[in-house]
Amino acid sequence: MSKQIIKYQKKNSEFIKFHGYVKNPFERFKNQIDLFCVTSKYDGTPNVLGEAMSFAIPCLAPLKVGLCSMLLKNEKYGYLYDPEKPKTFCKKILKINNEFFLAQQKSKLGFISMKRFNKKNTLYKLKHEIQKI
Repeated sequence: MSKQIIKYQKKNSEFIKFHGYVKNPFERFKNQIDLFCVTSKYDGTPNVLGEAMSFAIPCLAPLKVGLCSMLLKNEKYGYLYDPEKPKTFCKKILKINNEFFLAQQKSKLGFISMKRFNKKNTLYKLKHEIQKI
């Protein structure tokens, strides 16, 4: 881990904690997470975003990176920032902070939307498509 990050964490230890590997982290920390941010520049299917949404955690993810826009339904279920413009990330965090109740409402809708990915809508459709081949 970068020395800068460790130094920053020590100055802000009240707010930033490093836990190392944690089995089922969303289950364990769901009531302590105010915002989950995906900062990947490349990710086909950001499963971790889906996991955060399945616990109704407010989310911020990069626009046009993998399926982030689809999972967050173009900001209906969370927030998107432009990874080509780093300032948009900071602006979105400030926006979320200023309208946190709305962020929580979006995360609840996102939680409900995760039903789109149930067994019937994913595995059975995939099986059907494979059988056609």
